[in-house]
Amino acid sequence: MTRRFFKKTLFTLLALAAVIFAGEIACRVKYFRLHGKDVFYMVTPLLKVSQTHKNEHGLFLPDSVADKYGVAVRDYPAWANTGYDRPCLDKMAYSACLDDYLPVSYNSFCWRAPEIAVEKPAGTVRIMVAGGSTMENVYLPDDDLATTHLNALLNDDKGLDKRFEVINTGHTAYDCARINQLLNTKMLIFNPDILLYVEAFNEQVEALAFFQVEQLMLALADKPLIGWLQKRLYLRSMLYTYLIEKYYYSRRENQIAYYQEEPSTECFIKTIGDCRAAGVEFIYVTQPVNLPLLAEDSADLNDEATLRRLADQYYARAKESPGDRALIAMVRGINQRLINRVQSDICRRMGVPVIELLAEFDQHRAAGENLFTDIIHRTCEGEKLLAGGIYEGLKRLWAGSDPAML
Repeated sequence: MTRRFFKKTLFTLLALAAVIFAGEIACRVKYFRLHGKDVFYMVTPLLKVSQTHKNEHGLFLPDSVADKYGVAVRDYPAWANTGYDRPCLDKMAYSACLDDYLPVSYNSFCWRAPEIAVEKPAGTVRIMVAGGSTMENVYLPDDDLATTHLNALLNDDKGLDKRFEVINTGHTAYDCARINQLLNTKMLIFNPDILLYVEAFNEQVEALAFFQVEQLMLALADKPLIGWLQKRLYLRSMLYTYLIEKYYYSRRENQIAYYQEEPSTECFIKTIGDCRAAGVEFIYVTQPVNLPLLAEDSADLNDEATLRRLADQYYARAKESPGDRALIAMVRGINQRLINRVQSDICRRMGVPVIELLAEFDQHRAAGENLFTDIIHRTCEGEKLLAGGIYEGLKRLWAGSDPAML
């Protein structure tokens, strides 16, 4: 009886182990394919890789730099920072403008920019560009990025007796709060002269759903019992990782995008103040969106009162029809345009330069040019237009134009 029970138990455990093993392999293959054939998900935690892609890599600094400048955080979350040297992954992408597959690369600091030294070279104007996924733009090669074009335009201009270094610090899903954290934790180490702020869309709460889920999962590390398991298995066992992510994503509320104006405004004003305190010139760039300036009924989609009225109307309609993708996109577009207006007005009241690009984008959009891939992300042609608009705006600013309205 005891022997039979032992055999039965053994076979049950072996069968369970086989199921777990098969599930682990299946999840590793799934994550490997989902993340652009990222080898990390196949070999963790047995082997270390030089690069992997983590959804949150904005605060990453190499250990040597973090130690030298006394930065406490190397990556986020710190307890999951094993098995790789840096959490951003180079790849290839197709350029429609250049008709070729070209590199999508990150430098040693996980920024989509050429390699730079921490110490700013003498005689160099260092410009950092902050924003969300529209700046990081992981689907476009390096040669197509607005920051690449802007760097070339500034350095090729013989009338500007300076050397320029344009650094793209954009990070997917970053809003003002995370840009401010990035500024104070990492960017100021590099002693920038100018911060170009190109973000409004991510001030919508729905746009940050990914980070809400991420925070819930990270909070597990501080809980008794499950915290011990989370620290040892998350991103080490891909079966465990899949199950825990599936659970939290399934519990996520399906929110319609809305704008929490008060905390967003407080953060925006703080970021301007933090730049001024550090001797960095803050310049606001109105973030273009795939939305006309005039609606079909001739409503002014750049007027704050009109935008507030439409935002309320579309939000109410979206709640009644949560599956209407076109309606949800319209809600996001209206909110983004409203946030642009609110932030622009704050800048003008505080004497902060504003580079206004909406009218220029609207003209090119009306002419049928392909500038966007969706409501907010730009094509390679859209990136060129953005770079040209910023370049002309900076030249007007440096030529002595009214700094409150370029």
